[in-house]
Amino acid sequence: MRGYSPKVGESTECKTVSAVVSYTHDDGSNYMLILHQAIYIPDMEVNLIFPMQLRDNDIEVNDLPKSMCKHPTTDDHAIIIDYLTITLSIKGIISYFQVSKPTKQQWENTPMENRIALTYESPIWDPHSDRFQSAEKSMMDHKGNLVIREEKEKYILSNFGLDNYDLYIHIPSFSTNGLGGKVSTSELA
Repeated sequence: MRGYSPKVGESTECKTVSAVVSYTHDDGSNYMLILHQAIYIPDMEVNLIFPMQLRDNDIEVNDLPKSMCKHPTTDDHAIIIDYLTITLSIKGIISYFQVSKPTKQQWENTPMENRIALTYESPIWDPHSDRFQSAEKSMMDHKGNLVIREEKEKYILSNFGLDNYDLYIHIPSFSTNGLGGKVSTSELA
């Protein structure tokens, strides 16, 4: 049986890299997708993306195939990044989307708004961290039921020297400290 690399079972040197792949959307727009802390395996013909690494960077990954959804939408079986929806295809049981290796000229000619970081550069990605386990556990009681947290009041913060601006901050009643990525305990409203 062949794994992701034709040299399965042999010693293969893997590196952690920052890389770029070119993606052409269905509407013809080109994007440069930046992958920080990606595993580079020289013998692989495909690029693998770990969904939790994208989710940790506030990117929505809906990996359930549309054919398995009760009420499928265009957001199902897709990666959603703010204004961009990347529709996933499926081959066998593997979800994927088509990318290519960009040229230096393609990179340089791509507008900044079409350069998207799928994964963050820091902090260091640690797939063995227990922070996801702890965060998930904090959402349930001892029987596995979802714990509904009450939201605290909204506060108006003023006197920051900003003319004609009020800053509103929403503070949830539970903490997500230590989750990394773009996750924070406050949400600007």
